[in-house]
Formats: sequence, structure tokens, C-alpha cells
Amino acid sequence: MRIQPIVEGHGELGAVGVLTACGKSHAAFERRCIPAEPRLYEALCVAFRSKYTRYSSLTRLVSRAPRRSRCSRHFLHRLLIRRLLQEASVWDVDVARPIRRSRGQLTQRQGLALALQLARNQNGPGPVLILFDGDDDCPAELASRVLGWASEEAGDIPCEVVLAHREYEAWFLGAIESLRGERGIRTDAGVHPSPETPRDAKGALEERMQPSMSYAETTDQAALTARFSLEAAYARCRSFRKLAKAFGALLQTMDRAPARWPPSAWTNT
Repeated sequence: MRIQPIVEGHGELGAVGVLTACGKSHAAFERRCIPAEPRLYEALCVAFRSKYTRYSSLTRLVSRAPRRSRCSRHFLHRLLIRRLLQEASVWDVDVARPIRRSRGQLTQRQGLALALQLARNQNGPGPVLILFDGDDDCPAELASRVLGWASEEAGDIPCEVVLAHREYEAWFLGAIESLRGERGIRTDAGVHPSPETPRDAKGALEERMQPSMSYAETTDQAALTARFSLEAAYARCRSFRKLAKAFGALLQTMDRAPARWPPSAWTNT
């Protein structure tokens, strides 16, 4: 059984799509992106092909990806869902190769319908999680509209829609303590009082980095996804709580819902 992510992005490249990253050959990709660590690249490919790879192993591999590499961002959505599966102690559900579409396509019925058709062809009747940035839209209103379209287009396939309020990086701001010392983030980086408020969450994150460092979405996003505290993000980010709720609902459709979700540690009870 697998969960099928449909996520914001460009092109067909998904989590295991590094085999033909950005349309380049295997060898060309290694030469351009990670010539110093070919073993890391090979290990990432093998790890994401296997549903038995432990999350801790993936964390070490992704967090070590060189900053110049363009491959790491293509692992982030699959890694995030695998982290949630580990928290739920669900070991017999895997994550399908993410289907990447632009935000404009995901917020138009025709573009969404094409993505869902591909999901059906790729993953059969497996449940679908649609995840993208909310930007300036009201997350509740837009998510409700997209979910309505998805439910009609997908038929009997369970679907959930989650919008990261403003930007995905808002979740990193909400868990900044867990990221201190990672990817150039200062060891004294302060907690944002309202992490989902800034329109430019990437900029707010960069302000918490060393002066000589800058935030690079293509390389830092997956590495920080491997490290940020899910518990802290749940406590401070309403849209992350929506993700947790949607994830639990999808597990329930697969008869894999844990006895308690979200974990008691997240809810402080």
C-alpha cells in the first residue's frame, strides 16, 4: 500500500526521479552536482527505492547532501511523509513517487484532473495527498475548493488537500530550535513569534542564518525537512496541524490508523 503525493513543483521529477534528474543522464548529473560524493548519490537512490530503509538512515543521507546538489529537494515530500509514518509507527505503507505540478495547475480543475489521472495510473486506488504553498490565498477556502474538485475527479480514491500557510518554510520557522547549527542556521537563531505570518518565510529563515550563508531552496529544503521538529511545527503552525490531520485521515482509509494520532507528545497530554 502506498500514499500518492501530488506536490507543487515543475516537471515530472519526483522523489526517485533523480535517476534522470532535470532531464540529464545519470553520469552527467553526478559530474555536475555531486562529483565529490558519488556514493551518497547512489545510497540515496537505493534508500528511496526500498520501503524498508529506516528514517534515521535517510536523515543522515539527505542532511549530508552537498549544498551545490540540485537533487535533494526532490526527496523532501517523500521524506516528510515517511517521517510521519514513522511517528505513527506504521511500517507497511510506502510513499509513491510524487507527481509534481505547478501551483497554477493544482489550483485549476483541468490541471488537477490530469494530475489525479496520472496518480490513478501510477498508484491505482491508493490515497492521494495534495500539498502546495498557500501564498496569499486563504488556506481554508482554497483547500476546500481544490478538495471538492479532487473528490469529484478522483471518484472512489481518497484525497486530502493541505496548503502550507504562506510557504513551506514557515514550518521550519516554527521549529527553528531544532535546526540551529544546520545548513548555516545560527546557533542562537530566535523563534519567530508567529511563523506563518511572514509573506517571505524564506527570507525570514535566511535572516536566521550566518551572514555568509543564504537559503537555497533547491538544496536546503530537503535537508531541513530531514531535521526539523515535527512536534514543534505542530505546536506553532496551524497548517502543519492540518497536514497531520489529513495524514491521519488517509491512514484511516487504509485501515492503518494508529491508536493515537497525533502522538501524545505533540499534544502535551
